[in-house]
Amino acid sequence: MSSKHPVVSIPDVGSMDHAWDVLGPWEVDFELLEQNDRVPGELAFNSWDEAELRLDEARASVMGVPAVVRLERDSEIERTDAGGGALEWMMGASGAPWSLRCVMWPGDLYLRVEHAEHDEELFRLRARRTREYYAAKYP
Repeated sequence: MSSKHPVVSIPDVGSMDHAWDVLGPWEVDFELLEQNDRVPGELAFNSWDEAELRLDEARASVMGVPAVVRLERDSEIERTDAGGGALEWMMGASGAPWSLRCVMWPGDLYLRVEHAEHDEELFRLRARRTREYYAAKYP
């Protein structure tokens, strides 16, 4: 008796292994480059097109960044050669002048936050998931 290995459908790419599933919550560290500080939070993807970043409200306020930012995908998702293979796409932020470059490997998601009108890097986000997360979601 063999079970089919779980796969997910990724817009613009097609079917891939379930480890490439971006949907749901991610633990995130929001790195403030100029202040050399981090704000903990969560990044939740409702779909490949929409996500919401929620940061610790008190820490975000002290650091001068919004505690809640809604994100919308504004590019195609592409396979890249980054780090031996990754998925990459762009997202825009509503309520903040940000453009976010998302690069995903299984279990890791990196976001480079740039000013939407300039190419200046403002922040970095690193989001993580454990193997246990995927094992529980795809038993």
